[in-house]
Amino acid sequence: MPPNESKSKTNTLAIVGFILSFFTGVIGIVLSAVAYAQIRKTGEGGKGLALAGIILGSILTIVGVIVAVAVSTAVIDTNSKIDQYNDGITALNKVIESYNSMLTSKTNSVDPSDTTAFKKATGEDAANYKQSMSQLTSRIEQLGKSQVFTQDTKAKRLYNNLDTKFTKFDTSMKELITLYEDTAAGKTVNAQRLSGARLAISTNDINTDLNKLSSYLVSQANSLAGK
Repeated sequence: MPPNESKSKTNTLAIVGFILSFFTGVIGIVLSAVAYAQIRKTGEGGKGLALAGIILGSILTIVGVIVAVAVSTAVIDTNSKIDQYNDGITALNKVIESYNSMLTSKTNSVDPSDTTAFKKATGEDAANYKQSMSQLTSRIEQLGKSQVFTQDTKAKRLYNNLDTKFTKFDTSMKELITLYEDTAAGKTVNAQRLSGARLAISTNDINTDLNKLSSYLVSQANSLAGK
């Protein structure tokens, strides 16, 4: 091929490599590099295109890697947060289960005039309440250890409100259990004191706080999941 014709002709790979560098950086880089090597041997035109393809392909490849890493990190972070909310929801559902189970458990209905039977029934009620409160307390504590409360300040505030209310509820329940145990032991129990304990329990009902926390955790999990 005459020298002038070789110089006037643009290397085909240089053109292809330059175009592909916009879409597939790695392939564009490879073809542009091959074209650059050919041009140095043949003296064809297109050296600038080949260099541009190498540079552009490299830049776009680096940008693509950075974007891919950023997107992957964001996805992993979002999934991690969703898992935290779901773990909190699971722990909270166990609390709700224990609380509702305790509230719906039927106490023994025995005629107080039958002293022996009444003492036995009251003692059983006290034991059942004590067992239920032990489980509820344990599950409240487990809920408080959920990772979501270290990441979400509102969730932590809602939990703190629940925990404060539960502390009062727990105190009232312990008072009621003590009164039941005293009755089972044959001790005289002040009716006003018993009524006061029951009133305190109803006043410190934690159901509202449980529902508020549950609604918030579910809404945040759904929001992150795009629901």
